[in-house]
Amino acid sequence: MTDHERDALHQKEVASLKEIIAQLTQHNRVLQLKVDALVKRLFGKSSEKLDPAQLQMLLEGLEVPPADCPKPAASTVGLDGSEAEQKDHAQPARKKKRSFAQLVASLPVEQIIVDPAEVVADPAAFVCIGSETTRLLDHVPAQFRQQHIIRRKYVRIAQRHLPPVIAPLMRLQERCIASPRLLANVAASRFEMHLPYYRIEQLYARQGLPVPRQTLCGWMGMAHQASRLVIEQIKREVFQGGYVQIDETPVKYQDPEREGICGTGYLWSVHNPVSNIGFMAWHTGRGTACLEQIVPEDYTGLIQCDGYKAYDSFIKQPGRAGNITLAGCMAHARRKFYEAQEEGEDARWVLAQMQALYRIEARMREARAGPLEIRTARQEHSTPILVAIHHRLQSLQASRVHLPRSLTGEAIAYALGQWEKLCVFTRDGRVQIDNNLVENSIRPSAIGKKNWLFMGDAKSGERAATFYTLIANCYRAGINAEAYLTDLFERLPSATTKTVHELTPPRRSSQTPRRCRSSRRGKDRDRAQPRQRMTRRSKSSAGAMGLRLTDTLKTTAPKSHAATLPKAVCSKKLNKSTTTPSCLTPCPKPQAPRQPPSSPKWATNTTKTASSPSCSTRTNPPYPTSTTNAANSPKFRILRSPPFARCAAKPPTATRAGLIAKSPL
Repeated sequence: MTDHERDALHQKEVASLKEIIAQLTQHNRVLQLKVDALVKRLFGKSSEKLDPAQLQMLLEGLEVPPADCPKPAASTVGLDGSEAEQKDHAQPARKKKRSFAQLVASLPVEQIIVDPAEVVADPAAFVCIGSETTRLLDHVPAQFRQQHIIRRKYVRIAQRHLPPVIAPLMRLQERCIASPRLLANVAASRFEMHLPYYRIEQLYARQGLPVPRQTLCGWMGMAHQASRLVIEQIKREVFQGGYVQIDETPVKYQDPEREGICGTGYLWSVHNPVSNIGFMAWHTGRGTACLEQIVPEDYTGLIQCDGYKAYDSFIKQPGRAGNITLAGCMAHARRKFYEAQEEGEDARWVLAQMQALYRIEARMREARAGPLEIRTARQEHSTPILVAIHHRLQSLQASRVHLPRSLTGEAIAYALGQWEKLCVFTRDGRVQIDNNLVENSIRPSAIGKKNWLFMGDAKSGERAATFYTLIANCYRAGINAEAYLTDLFERLPSATTKTVHELTPPRRSSQTPRRCRSSRRGKDRDRAQPRQRMTRRSKSSAGAMGLRLTDTLKTTAPKSHAATLPKAVCSKKLNKSTTTPSCLTPCPKPQAPRQPPSSPKWATNTTKTASSPSCSTRTNPPYPTSTTNAANSPKFRILRSPPFARCAAKPPTATRAGLIAKSPL
């Protein structure tokens, strides 16, 4: 072998080794990013909110300011770029603390009169010239008591030979010693406060009634069987209207076929954002067969879900094909880019674009726009942003800038794979941009899993789904869950298939006594149930409503990717002849959805008041007390547009009864 051949072979080996080193270095980088993401998920904050100031520095490549430099206030740029709006985002209004008088306004008053010992010994020698009042909060522990139901027997005086007349005994089950109020308290403690049965047993024993947990479980099983008709009625109401959201969460349960190992079941949550009602179902799996049992056979319309493949298989089943359309969840796609934002500027650019989409949605919720107005605004303002995101993702995937196994590569693949579903919300004003409403209804079960860890058996999951459904709809309707359950268990023995529809939480909300109303309200009612104004407006009317777009999309993407963006988006004037993906083409105006039942007047104000609180008086206690009367925004802008100020004909007021949102059961 000559020296020339030896040098050539040596150079070839060196080049091969350098290529291997580069591949290993890149692979190591991907693994390190995944480890960092896992550590952040386990020990970091769970919030996915972005700091716009930090996002601007990352996108513009600025250095992090020193520690002694004052930190700018975190804020978000309004669609119109106005300083007033930026100030609103930067400094959200704080809730005013309630005064002591407002806190105890609805509580009864107990007066305790304390006199000096000298006055008690010789009251005739003293005269009262005034008093000093000290206000305290007191707690009266709960107590058990017996309830004797006496049913008198009567006979007619003129017809004593006839059988006696006696009122029927209305109970859920014969020989059950628990009253409806006690059953409701057990259900609320177990499924609203998420207490395990052994803690409820200890609590009752401390109050003087040692009830074994086996008895408590039996009571809940009995109440679950009695409530099945109500659950079936709620399920029928959920699937009316042709649009639902579905999600599932895993729950461990004890499986007798597996010794020492817990099986994994799933709580399926189904929510109708239009009528603001939902239900939960329990299954030991999460396959297509579960969806077949949950979704009625005659259902046609939209199902909004995540990218789980079982949904695609479900809509292709015989009898389902062509009847159901899947809508995607923008929050799932955004979450993957959020986890990949440390890898480079591409993920942060997509996050900024999605942030502009959510700002448009927020403005429409504030304006309480109807479905037709929402659809028009989305077609005009959200579609250009989606076009830009789609072109950018396609160019990144074609250039293979990111490895397929990297976090950014996986996020791009997921978004492009779900793109048709992600754009469905632009064609229907009823559809939400994401699936967060139904995911919020699953949160209470996550709190319960931390307390009771697992279900006792598969049947326990069905009981939990029943009570989670009832309690969640109580929160959506703005009523007290325990008071509703008490009323339900009192009325169920006399209910029939023709009257069971009157026992659902939305129907009972208007008939719930004032003392039973809950002061808790859903946080996402505006989002779950916008005002249904079915006015006919064309796209040109969107500009008259204050929805004009400046047609300017300033990006800070790397110059190497500037050519990948559509010219119509990068230019100052948006070219209307821009090639739009098929998923974003306008469709015929949707029909007006079914109007939900109107909410009761008191749902807008759930604060308890007492015009004449009860008052009791006792004298000379061992302790003194007294009476309580009852009486800097970043320069980085993705999209600019005026706020939706003139979209609503009236100023925003209290909304209709809404969803469970972020509040736990």
